[in-house]
Amino acid sequence: EGEGFVVGELLRITEPGLLARLDRYEGSDPGRPEASLFVRREVVARLPDGEQLPCIVYAYARDPGNAPEVPGGDWNLRGACRPGPPRPR
Repeated sequence: EGEGFVVGELLRITEPGLLARLDRYEGSDPGRPEASLFVRREVVARLPDGEQLPCIVYAYARDPGNAPEVPGGDWNLRGACRPGPPRPR
């Protein structure tokens, strides 16, 4: 939902039961989306070469409030992800 894009990885799920395990990990209950932290959405992914593939993403199911948008859509490039200097004890 909304505009823009996110950067991510595509994984092919072939192991039986793995999607149900991912649902539990993400706090997603397909039978009760209103009670879920994340919900599964079907979207189309665009690869760097322009190829498009259908895929499933987990989208945050709550109001993000005043949370800032991730610049460039790449969670791994946000400042909080980079290791900083050790904290004094």
